[in-house]
Amino acid sequence: MSNSPSPLENIHDAIKNSNPFSIKFVDQHHIWGASFPDVPEINAHISDAVFNAIEKVSKNELPSIGIIITGEKGLGKTQVISRIRHRLQSERNAFFIYMGNYGDLDCIKSEFLQTLTSSLKRIGIEEVTQWQELAANMFFTARGNRPCSPKDLANGKFAAIVRNKPQTPEGWANAICSKNPELNNPYLVKAILWTLSENHAPYAISWLSGQELTQSKADELGLPNNSQKTELATFKTTCELLALIGHYSNLVFCFDELDDPNSNDRGFTRAQVVASLAKDLRNSISKCVLLMAMYPATLRDEIKLGQTQGASYDRTADKVLDLDYLNSDTSVVLVSKWLGDFYASQELIPPNPLYPFDESEIREIGKGKPTAREILKWCSENWKVTETSGGKILPVDPVKAAFKNEFQSVEDSIDEYMENNTVVSDSLWLAFKALTEENIEGVKVTDVTRIDSDDSVKSSDKGYLHFRIIAEENGKVVKIGVAAILQANGKFIGAALKRLIDYNKFGFTRGCLVRSHKINKGSAIPQECVRKLLKEQGGEWVTLLKEHIKPLIAISFVLNKAENYDLTEEQVYDFIKETRLAVNNPLVREILSDPSGQEPLGLIDDELPISIPRRDADAYNEEIAL
Repeated sequence: MSNSPSPLENIHDAIKNSNPFSIKFVDQHHIWGASFPDVPEINAHISDAVFNAIEKVSKNELPSIGIIITGEKGLGKTQVISRIRHRLQSERNAFFIYMGNYGDLDCIKSEFLQTLTSSLKRIGIEEVTQWQELAANMFFTARGNRPCSPKDLANGKFAAIVRNKPQTPEGWANAICSKNPELNNPYLVKAILWTLSENHAPYAISWLSGQELTQSKADELGLPNNSQKTELATFKTTCELLALIGHYSNLVFCFDELDDPNSNDRGFTRAQVVASLAKDLRNSISKCVLLMAMYPATLRDEIKLGQTQGASYDRTADKVLDLDYLNSDTSVVLVSKWLGDFYASQELIPPNPLYPFDESEIREIGKGKPTAREILKWCSENWKVTETSGGKILPVDPVKAAFKNEFQSVEDSIDEYMENNTVVSDSLWLAFKALTEENIEGVKVTDVTRIDSDDSVKSSDKGYLHFRIIAEENGKVVKIGVAAILQANGKFIGAALKRLIDYNKFGFTRGCLVRSHKINKGSAIPQECVRKLLKEQGGEWVTLLKEHIKPLIAISFVLNKAENYDLTEEQVYDFIKETRLAVNNPLVREILSDPSGQEPLGLIDDELPISIPRRDADAYNEEIAL
């Protein structure tokens, strides 16, 4: 490839057709997937301090270390976390657990267990999930050698062994525990080993996250079924799991997105609740580095000065590291990096590394000590070429760019969201809220209300149902109660369904269940509730499909992050209307349609035996045992 600059006409066409600065902040999917353009010299003191801490923990110089990263909005807290994650992935230094969504602050320990199991589903350095890396390491360590790679085990070798010898996971688990007396829970070991089988892994991970399996599935995996646990019992299980992981690897916990004014029922803010969790983690386990990222004001007002927070600060703030503002030099380096990545993706060579910007102008902006987000925003707003070049740059629709970014993020994590009642129900709520005064096949939505926000709803009834659609149909008012009940099994399902069919109590004229799993045949109460809903009360069961919910989740995430995207709520609602994102969505239309009175087709049946695909027998005929 020639090193001479590309024709200006080609460069200008690329500039007109794409704005690389349209997304100006790092999001969760940049941590797990492709990272934002990164300049390692910017805030190198923070990432260096974190890796020094990991080294000290690895050498047993310290059992654990707590670091708080502070910086104003846009300085790059999540960017540094992304850098740490990607470097960990390449250097195999530690398992990485990231928490940026917190759900119910009153159940933070349960939420953390879900985050832990979800984080370990992410791909690690061996091109398998972190769960599978852990399982392979447990097996290899007990054997004293590596007869194959983790990828070989996960890509069929383990499944083939289990197909021929179904008791293998139990045998391996017992052998691993006998060689490591400190590992005193063979069920945890067995569940982790099951993650090496592609078809068994989802059930094993559900069990590890504390969810209840169907009894037949629990028996198939040889695991005792989980029952509903208190927060204390959940945390005990979490610490057992973390201690097991720590036996084989260091752990890095990152708590991000802590600057939120919402509080739990006891009045503690998100930052305070998470700091208390981090303190409890550090008191209970070793071989870990705990990171928390927050605004300086959050640290000052909620952690250092907050009532009852002194112990949390002492146990989580061995170091407090401040992010740096940009200067003239780092501003130039940052913009050069973004432009370099852009031109490389377009297979173009610009006349200079900062084209079409002027270096002196960027240096002048840098003198004002901007945040990274501020300089990227300036680049986005000034992304243009001179008029003499001909043509016109059409302004990028900021909502469309944000939606595209969030949609990619949703696609990366859709399996996780398909099990999250809150994420799915919030996205459906937004879709129907945007439909207010719209008429869909004779049904006109007039209002949408959240059930938990209704003062008449008792606290014991909250958390089960999600929202109420008020509409007009054929001159009559209909009130549709919607509940997204996504868990495969568990007592929660029966409790939620009991409330969904109580039309008088919650002011419904019909109920709508949103769910992708069949109801376990042995669950008498849920089965009876569904029968009443469909056969006696004119209710409906709508299947949740990934392709239908993905765009709704994506646009709801855009609304949640509107401030980061420099958007208004009105812009987001206008985008939903203009693109007909809600009006044309099959899931939305099905909820509003006349109920069929039948259980939908295509539901997931968790009671079917897990099949193990047959592969080339010669590839897996080697005996591997402990």
